[in-house]
Amino acid sequence: MITDNVRDFCDSAGELHADLKSDLETKKVHRDSLVLFRELSGFTDSLVVPYLTKRKDFAVLVETNKVEGLNLESVCEQYTDTLIEDLPSVMFGDADEYGHEVDVIENLRDFHVAEASEISENVLLVVFEFQAEVSFTYFLGKSEYAAMSDEDAMGFAIIDGDWNEHVMQVETVTTLRFKCRFTFNSEVREVESFEVEGIESVNN
Repeated sequence: MITDNVRDFCDSAGELHADLKSDLETKKVHRDSLVLFRELSGFTDSLVVPYLTKRKDFAVLVETNKVEGLNLESVCEQYTDTLIEDLPSVMFGDADEYGHEVDVIENLRDFHVAEASEISENVLLVVFEFQAEVSFTYFLGKSEYAAMSDEDAMGFAIIDGDWNEHVMQVETVTTLRFKCRFTFNSEVREVESFEVEGIESVNN
């Protein structure tokens, strides 16, 4: 039972009220089968996490940050450089004439674990996805800008309109979905490897 109003069910010593004990005896329910929790987190940590661990439902445990020492957002922050390094080639190709540079990755959210399994003793393989806002700075041809509709031009901010006679420097913010994988050593509580599998734009 989960309730913050424990006094409705127990006395000051934390024992069930006599009438509730009587009800349990009438229904032939063992007293120990009824456990009171003040918060959902206490119920989850005491009963759900051990159950999922025994069943090896690691995906649920990882997604809800119930694996000790492992937090998906912290992992992403730890490997921000890797995320940034993979963005230009994945999003714009190796020959990027506009010279895109990533300014910041922020507002990480909507984490979803697609797979989390033991690949050896104490080592988990985790495949997951998340969304984030990514700010890009790049160069845009002045002639291309002049031919744009007002709606398209609203998609970025001009940083330097006179970078040179041919291009201007602009910045845009877009929502991207990242798919990544990593291995986590649960004994030493460290990520051993991390890689980006895919990146795609999210239509807002």
